[in-house]
Amino acid sequence: MIINQLCYTGVMIFTGLVTILAFLFCIFLSGLSLLRYGTVDFTVFSEKITLVRQSGAAVVIGLFVAVLVSVFLQYYLFSRSETEKKKIYHRTGTVSFCLIFLLGFIWIHTNPCPPVADPLVVWDSARCLAAGITDTPEFAFYNTYLQVYPFQKGLILFCAGLIRLFGAHPQHSFQLLNALCAGLIVLLLARIARNLARDSAAGILVHLLGLLFVPLVLFTPFVYGTLLSYTCLLAGFDAALVLRSILPALPLKGKARWRCLYIIPAVVLPALACQLYTSAWIGVIAIVLFFLVSAFFQYAKKLHGIVPLIALAVLVPLLTLSLQYAVQEGFHRLTGLPAGGGTPASTYLYMGISSTNGVAGPGSHNGSDIGMFSDNGMDPEATDEEALAAIRETMDAYANGARSYSFFVEKAEYQWLDPWFSSVQLTIHPDMIPDTAPPRFTFLLESGLLPALEKMLSVLLPVIYLGALFGIIVIVKKREAAYSSLLLLLYFAGGFTFQFFWEAKARYCLPFFLILFPFAAAAFSFAGHWVAVRFHSQ
Repeated sequence: MIINQLCYTGVMIFTGLVTILAFLFCIFLSGLSLLRYGTVDFTVFSEKITLVRQSGAAVVIGLFVAVLVSVFLQYYLFSRSETEKKKIYHRTGTVSFCLIFLLGFIWIHTNPCPPVADPLVVWDSARCLAAGITDTPEFAFYNTYLQVYPFQKGLILFCAGLIRLFGAHPQHSFQLLNALCAGLIVLLLARIARNLARDSAAGILVHLLGLLFVPLVLFTPFVYGTLLSYTCLLAGFDAALVLRSILPALPLKGKARWRCLYIIPAVVLPALACQLYTSAWIGVIAIVLFFLVSAFFQYAKKLHGIVPLIALAVLVPLLTLSLQYAVQEGFHRLTGLPAGGGTPASTYLYMGISSTNGVAGPGSHNGSDIGMFSDNGMDPEATDEEALAAIRETMDAYANGARSYSFFVEKAEYQWLDPWFSSVQLTIHPDMIPDTAPPRFTFLLESGLLPALEKMLSVLLPVIYLGALFGIIVIVKKREAAYSSLLLLLYFAGGFTFQFFWEAKARYCLPFFLILFPFAAAAFSFAGHWVAVRFHSQ
């Protein structure tokens, strides 16, 4: 009895701490977004944004419009049955998915800019791998790249498979997958929002927010694992939330047994996500902690479903590590390149807390990781030792006042206040545009549409941050929803903490920003319902 109570108390403290941290991070981001936002130089499309003053009036109007739309939506849904609400929810989901996919398809065929930097190296490596020319001088450069960044091997194998499968137009196939994923991301976020808030209106609002969030469409030509990985991770989150709701009721009967099949996406998709994009590991850790916390709650209440929850908490990282090992070994057999290695994580951590001359603002990439690795003869252990010593020296500088802690505030601004989350900077390169660029693409660059979209996105940032701030309160007040929301809060709080110290880039923060959509939608839905009830009663 005492052990049960201690377990229950410990888990309650942990969940409370995670919720408080996520809440505080939203307060911090809300404050930053009310003061400033980032603007892009549309003549050079540098990844480094310029911070400008936020318009208070524009933010007030944005919040007013969000609440007004919520009021009208709730009033429209007020007297309808749950079946009718579900139909409306599915219709708006279908419309949002089709529109996002269509816009992505148009953008893919409008944008003539080829992949550059890392995406180009990944794609060319995959092309060589698919053609079986891994022992030629042409592949030598890619060998060196992969010795520095071995975590790209999973994405390269995926791209090589697409090249073999689709032959003539494999890159378009990848981009079309991105377009599908952009629409699926919105659908998955809406499904999670609807289930958390127990309100179809919250899901419908996410559909609308997804249509407004232009970066999802702009990332569709990006030949990288950003959208593919996040789609897999969100689908894994959704499956994990379903399992958390059904496993305590074991043994299941009738049709409910089929819901146990959610075990497959809950375990497999997060593992796949990590091979396409390494930051998905934060999601894997969140899922593991979520299942463990759920198991402790079940143990304290003496209910069924404890063993399956713990088994899932073990299976998810086990499969992820196994798949990672298989990718490394498979790559070794195909190319002869040794498994593992690469620049140690400590070099990125050092860069994240010290870089003042990075390509995307404070804490961003400045080449120090490659410099350390090269100076130490590409020896991971020696590089790690030097990086750890540099980290200790840097932290001492912060402690004794030689460095200002304002560095981290500036770093957060460059990561979280970019309205585009690097999508426009990474997919439009004026110096790479061929002479045969479509007139519609030139028109896009010269018409003033991009600056107008940037204004809209700059208002959307504080609307989401403020909405999520109140949405956490709304959802946590609902007991069952509070348990389910822990997974998203773990992911957001873990992602924010990770990016606070890691190499800075707005694109890296995109998945954690999007996970706030269900909370923002829940807040606006609650506000709309509160007003609609009073209007209806009158």
